[in-house]
Amino acid sequence: MTEVAKWYPSSGMGSGQGLIIDEGTGKNIAVAYDNADAQLIAAAPELLQVLVEVSGRLALWAEIAEDDRREDRDALRNAQDVITQIERGEYG
Repeated sequence: MTEVAKWYPSSGMGSGQGLIIDEGTGKNIAVAYDNADAQLIAAAPELLQVLVEVSGRLALWAEIAEDDRREDRDALRNAQDVITQIERGEYG
């Protein structure tokens, strides 16, 4: 598995704003205007890694179980589509 970037929120701006910093490089990744947003942005690399892992396991499970539930197939396809868009830099 590839190493995941570690980002963390820094709330040192005093106005409720915060920077999201890359732990490895020290570079600013983003500015957030709300602490909840800063937390979510900082978690993004790990969330993507978890989504990739979970969707891979679900795909394998669905193949083995010959799962035919449409909702499960649709959820898995949606997750895989988001992953593909992010990896290609085309999300949004």
